Amino acid sequence: MQKTCKEIIRQAKQLAQCQNSEAFEWSFVVSLLNSVYSQIYNDLTNYSNSFVQHFEFSGEEADLPKDCYKVLAVYTNNYNYNQSSINAQIPGTYYIENNTIKIVGKHSSQKITVKYSCVPIVLTSPDDPTEVNLDNINYNEPLVLDDNGFYYTDLEDNVFYYNFKKETQETASYPTATDNLFNNKSLSRDGNNVTWNGDVDVSEYFIAKDSNTGADLSITEMVWDNTHIAIRYDNNDLYVMTGDWNKVLVNPYLYKGRYFKIEKVYAICGDDSTGKGLLVKSDNKLLYIDFVPDTVLDYPNSVFFDLVEDRLALQMQAIIGTSNDALRDKEGNDNLSFYTSLQKSSQGNRIRNDYNFYRRFF
Repeated sequence: MQKTCKEIIRQAKQLAQCQNSEAFEWSFVVSLLNSVYSQIYNDLTNYSNSFVQHFEFSGEEADLPKDCYKVLAVYTNNYNYNQSSINAQIPGTYYIENNTIKIVGKHSSQKITVKYSCVPIVLTSPDDPTEVNLDNINYNEPLVLDDNGFYYTDLEDNVFYYNFKKETQETASYPTATDNLFNNKSLSRDGNNVTWNGDVDVSEYFIAKDSNTGADLSITEMVWDNTHIAIRYDNNDLYVMTGDWNKVLVNPYLYKGRYFKIEKVYAICGDDSTGKGLLVKSDNKLLYIDFVPDTVLDYPNSVFFDLVEDRLALQMQAIIGTSNDALRDKEGNDNLSFYTSLQKSSQGNRIRNDYNFYRRFF
């Protein structure tokens, strides 16, 4: 069974029965969802090996792997080490200090195995696109985006500013032009060859393949701000490159959990605190969209999703200051069903996330 985070959030809002829940910023609700998921994830790692990894080392200490979330066990072939505090220097124990695991009283001939759980995925979900209905835009002139709206020229060469929240337009003048910069370095493109800071070839970061055919894609257009690059390829897939050169496929599951194509990308003004914003054309409509994908979670049955939705709804109720006995009873029953199912099956947590490569919270 699969659900997107957007579907989970909408169901939780219905369960909360809070009129004011619609006033929550979408990015805030996503952060609440990550908090709920992380709590359940801690228990999931105790019931199944789906999120468990091992690494070995010789010697008395080693750096923990980058994907280590929680150390579950430390042992040799015939001995288990117990965790202790840094001050408890007792043979047969281990402690963790500055992301380094240290063994106390280990013989040099022993090889240590560390069992650990992986860092949980970061759930992301875009807000619904904002459709802009303006008939007088001259698309041959640049559209300049900021955090609240965009500047455009009409068919009579007048400059206006459109505000997304107010859905109003007013006369304006284009802001002072600035150099196109990405991460404070110049960026240039010649076909699929991309150069950064004048002479650094970064083309490898922009290689993309069609998810259906596996064919190599060519860059059709590319726009950027100081921290993000929006890239449209010749099959109309849209990616966003972040400041750490992490390329994110935006299209899948962005619009109501369905795949869609981008016909034109006009401007980007990336806000990492909200996951906004891109100005694009899709299905011949001008849309202001988020640049994060909708995470798809996969679980064998519905009990996991029921529990997540219950707890997210209770979180929203608590913030607003309301309560619902029926929802608390439902959460209790779903909690029992979920953990009972885990105890019955070692395959109980088959959660996958194949579509989300964005590693930042919004």
